[in-house]
Amino acid sequence: MTEWDMFVMCYYELDHQCCSTLPITVYKPPDSVSISFRNHSGPLLEGHQYTLQCEVHNVAPVENLIVTFYRGQTALGQLQSNNTEKKPVTEIFTLSINTSKEDDGVQYWCEAKLQLGPEGPQPPIVLSSHQRIRATVLCESDSKQTHTSVFSQEVKLFICMTPSTSSTPTPSFSMCFMFLLFSLV
Repeated sequence: MTEWDMFVMCYYELDHQCCSTLPITVYKPPDSVSISFRNHSGPLLEGHQYTLQCEVHNVAPVENLIVTFYRGQTALGQLQSNNTEKKPVTEIFTLSINTSKEDDGVQYWCEAKLQLGPEGPQPPIVLSSHQRIRATVLCESDSKQTHTSVFSQEVKLFICMTPSTSSTPTPSFSMCFMFLLFSLV
């Protein structure tokens, strides 16, 4: 396809020759949809703001695209592009979220719906992100580890205690030990 912005002229005659322009929407479903965190990888901290981004690849017309972000099965928000390009484009949609401890373990994902109206395909074309992001949310206190050092002539022992991120009612701690042996020769 090389012509994406086209129309059809219909000529007819009543008492004189007339014409009408018939609208045509040339569309292309997205090749793929992907979700990620913008400028972030790894665990999230409780109470911080992060930006989800949903990238929709090679879709037309992008102005008819509605992107919905989800946390589990709950819709977080819908966005629509202001881009009026008729040819296929790749568009990135972003949504800011604030994390809480309840977000630990939930999956974030997005879907792109090409909404072409009642004359378009029914049901509308919908494509979801092929992967989902499983969030690991650390409590603010989880990022502040307690370090204790014990020294002797032959052994250096580091003990770090980190509170568990599970939602069990009783507090639990995990301990990791690292032994470094050296000799003074």
